[in-house]
Amino acid sequence: MSGFSKTLKCAAAAAALVTVMGAGPAMAQAVKLGALMAVTGPIANLVPPILDAAKLAVADVNANGGILDGRELELAVADTQGTAQGGVDAATKLVNIDNVTAVVGALMSGPNIAAAMGVWAMVLLALTLVGASLLLGKRLGAIFRA
Repeated sequence: MSGFSKTLKCAAAAAALVTVMGAGPAMAQAVKLGALMAVTGPIANLVPPILDAAKLAVADVNANGGILDGRELELAVADTQGTAQGGVDAATKLVNIDNVTAVVGALMSGPNIAAAMGVWAMVLLALTLVGASLLLGKRLGAIFRA
């Protein structure tokens, strides 16, 4: 299993925990996990296998009973375009339209930092892969480095 898949599974478990803590026990809704990916832009050619790994990890979680009492995990992907503004726009979409509980990514420092500074305080959990040292000490919510 790739490191990204393990990271995604950890984020899914944390997102599920946060979702359950905030929801009543009678609710059995899916847990939505957002992924910031540069589907277009300078690293677009690197993203397909990473996205495939993320989808495979989600499918594996769901095939093995889901998370937290059988809740299904859903992956919502947003394109950062490999730019800072694209990162903010993608994170805003995940938070305001897709209503994700947690966000994983982005894959580049610029979009990652811009998304964190602009949007991540609105999610319950964010797991970053890059640019974490620049975010430490800022009051941006629950941001963790993978």
